[in-house]
Amino acid sequence: MFKCQNITRASTRRAVVQQALSAALLVHGQPVSLRVFVLITSLSPLRAYVHTEGMVRLRSYRSGPTSAKASMRVQPLSRFWRFVERNYGRQSLQTALESLSDVLVRTLLVAEAVLQSSPLALGLRKSRLPKCFQLLGVDLTLNTSFQPVVTEVNGQPSFYRSPRAEDEPTNGLKQRVLADAVNLLFGARSVADQMAEAIDEVFENLGIMGLSCQISHDLCLSREDLLFLMDTRRESMQTGGFQQLYPTYKSGQYKTFIDELEQLQMGTLEARGATEDIQRSSGSQHGTADMHPVVVALQRHFNRHLADDNYSDLEPEPSDVWKGTNNSSAQHTDKQEEDFLSGGQDFYAWSQPTLTNVTCSKDPSTMPYLAQIVTEPLVRLQPAFKPQRTEYFANVSYDLVLLKVWGLAQHCGSHVRVDDKYGPARPANYTLGVGENKVVLYVMDGGQPDPWVVNAYTLLIRRMPLADDSLVFSPAAQHQVCSLKQECEMQVSPIEPCGLYSEVGVDWPTYLEKTARLPVCKDGSSPGRWMVPCEKCAAKDSCFWKEARWQPYRCRYVNLPQRTLARCMAGKKLLFIGDSTNRGMMHYVMERLNGSLQHWDKTHDLRVYANLNRGETAVAFAYYPQFWLPTSQRPVFDKALYQLIERSKPLQNNSNTVLIVGGVHWLATQHLYMLVKALRGDHLQGIKLIIKTLGAGFHQPVEGIHCLSMKEQKKLMMQNLWLAEFARHYNIDVIDTFNITVARYKDFLQGKCACHFHKVVPVQAPKTRPPGKPPPAPSFHVEGDINAIYSEILLNRICAREAEDS
Repeated sequence: MFKCQNITRASTRRAVVQQALSAALLVHGQPVSLRVFVLITSLSPLRAYVHTEGMVRLRSYRSGPTSAKASMRVQPLSRFWRFVERNYGRQSLQTALESLSDVLVRTLLVAEAVLQSSPLALGLRKSRLPKCFQLLGVDLTLNTSFQPVVTEVNGQPSFYRSPRAEDEPTNGLKQRVLADAVNLLFGARSVADQMAEAIDEVFENLGIMGLSCQISHDLCLSREDLLFLMDTRRESMQTGGFQQLYPTYKSGQYKTFIDELEQLQMGTLEARGATEDIQRSSGSQHGTADMHPVVVALQRHFNRHLADDNYSDLEPEPSDVWKGTNNSSAQHTDKQEEDFLSGGQDFYAWSQPTLTNVTCSKDPSTMPYLAQIVTEPLVRLQPAFKPQRTEYFANVSYDLVLLKVWGLAQHCGSHVRVDDKYGPARPANYTLGVGENKVVLYVMDGGQPDPWVVNAYTLLIRRMPLADDSLVFSPAAQHQVCSLKQECEMQVSPIEPCGLYSEVGVDWPTYLEKTARLPVCKDGSSPGRWMVPCEKCAAKDSCFWKEARWQPYRCRYVNLPQRTLARCMAGKKLLFIGDSTNRGMMHYVMERLNGSLQHWDKTHDLRVYANLNRGETAVAFAYYPQFWLPTSQRPVFDKALYQLIERSKPLQNNSNTVLIVGGVHWLATQHLYMLVKALRGDHLQGIKLIIKTLGAGFHQPVEGIHCLSMKEQKKLMMQNLWLAEFARHYNIDVIDTFNITVARYKDFLQGKCACHFHKVVPVQAPKTRPPGKPPPAPSFHVEGDINAIYSEILLNRICAREAEDS
């Protein structure tokens, strides 16, 4: 940094400021970086190749005993192309390959123009040597429209051979790139006769310097030009794994771009008064602009079988765009590498839903409309689909937790994205929570540089509860008392039973009487299970789940009366730090204190609510971790905690200050260690500290959300045990939400993570009110029986004395 008084002495230079990629293509929620190898064998005139093998870097996550760890994996680029074709469709693959070639060519043409305009260019021309070349490593990222952006050009890419066994495929790839480069550059072929015949057949108005050069000729080729053309032909016959970038039989599209660059280049030289020097130093060698029509015509001559296909009505194959993407030995890598890009699990291998054969239209009036809405499995939308109708609804069964949704645009220039304008432009998985779920399909104008929404279709999909809500429970009727420790589809503990089990010899009223005599639990993590009355335990849909309760084996939790709760909370400050599941507990507590919820928001920041319990209780919340930010920009845990404490001061160093920490999967022992250390530093070691342990979630393969395998879910159970044990060692109270939620993991409410067991909904105001009385302030209610149960356990631990006396 410069001091202000020295700012005039700071050096300046020209630079290009470019907006960061706003809608990067994500693979399993993480951006990917592509590395391709570009070989330049002539700069002016330009001749360049790109190797059909490359590398892709993708960040992956592994769950450990205390946290999820990130690692960077490098895989062959051919694997990524197959991933794109399988998951996004053949058209998306073709777009990506064509756009990648295009951006590389344009980058090299601009580089040539800049270098030729440089003051150093004069010396470079005088020292020109044959067989000069440069092998570049070019890094790119793709956006969600499969348009690439160059992020770096490395003039000295590393070909270091890694000693690690897992890097052997990458080592082999680098060896093949080097071997193909040597063969392309130094292979010996005689092409003089071919070139003489081609020039004679293709050109009628082309001269040769020293032989037949007249003023009427369009161009007279020099000796250097002829050598360039022969080298171009010779290299094109021994490319190996390289693919010709420029010139090719398709390079005619760059004529306007090359002409514009030449005009800019000449303008720069004229401004410096260097035009004559450059012309003298050029000798008889023509540049790219002069040679462009010649090399394109020759490429079409030598590749006329391909050029004819290119101008036919047939759709070009992706292999014509980027030949050899799968012709190397890289395609024979093992299944572990294939699994890496496919998420390591079968459920990441999306299949394309069956779409009715619909020919797109070029009529501008069709641009905002869909031709079809597709769901997998098939969902009957009401009313019947019509392009002009944009709202639909459907009811689905409780067992349908994952729905694949897609749409097909009517107009050839439009495409469809799911959820938002930066969402996936392909079939997308969507989790269906119990109750109403909203899915939006955005129709986008594909001709705009930035996402441009021209229409939106809304699907309201209601996932029905497991049991019919209209059934009235009668305690006097005969019911089986059933217990549920874990679902068989989510059996995280191999030693515990799964599914519903009948409690023999007891009916529901007797069970309630028996549990009412149990002592009040002295902690928030007493082992337990779900208890529910059912007509038959073998039939889950015969159970009255509204009556279900989480029941510890040897104790009970109580629902504190409103007046008792208000008295307990008077003078207290409750500080919550965590994710949206922790926020759901906070909203429940706020509603219990005030009788209704007057203020709420889905804050992802820091909020303080001071006017609770008639002004006698304050609540503060800090969102952590801020997962939407890049890893390098996320506030660390102790900083987020410090900000929460500072905003909540003054604080008492006793049980009147309660700090509740937790979330779904992020909490680890190192956070608790930092927590204890920070509180000691602030002289707050006497406050009441409570953790909410891990929870069910992230078990469905959804765009942008990591998904845990069954093996990883089992590891979470062990991590939860270690976390609770560590907390007890530091005298931290524990609310064990993992066992409560994992047993009913399918009962999540709307949300991608399948981890939310609460939902805030508006309370309908009375339709009529007395004359002259102002309308009531809006109020809200926190839905979710499971969230209510562990939130009541939290209140039991905050008001432990009142709970024991009740």
